[in-house]
Amino acid sequence: KFWLLESERNDDRVNAYRRQVWPEVKGKVLDLGPGYAQSLELLTMSEISSYVALEPNPFMCEKLQANAEKCGFSVEYDKLSYPEGKSESADQSG
Repeated sequence: KFWLLESERNDDRVNAYRRQVWPEVKGKVLDLGPGYAQSLELLTMSEISSYVALEPNPFMCEKLQANAEKCGFSVEYDKLSYPEGKSESADQSG
């Protein structure tokens, strides 16, 4: 829960910048440390060919996956580093 609260606080600090930059993003996106990917809704989805999120904090993964799927992305976990408790059979791709 701490990480979700801290991520929400961080959103308040950086959302003004995200709103200026993210709508202009096109093509392939590499999002380093996206938290729970709350900025996905700011992307122009028709302009994005692929989105890769590298989130080292496993506490963020469940909400990150939910946000990504809500925005129309399929989710696939790296086989070498998928979150604890996540089985390979639970991977989603599309």
